[in-house]
Amino acid sequence: MNRVCVVTGGAAGIGRCIVEMFAESGYTVYFIDKTPEAVELAEGKMSERGLSVTGFVV
Repeated sequence: MNRVCVVTGGAAGIGRCIVEMFAESGYTVYFIDKTPEAVELAEGKMSERGLSVTGFVV
């Protein structure tokens, strides 16, 4: 079973913790945030750890 999660405000703070928690539990996580730099940084750091995450700017 493929598990997918979508998180708003996922580049920092509580939202980022939620993204990491789901990704570490095996979910494919898509997150959105409003700051391009924060999305890029968060996505890069989590991807380096082998977590399946994709960030979007909205």
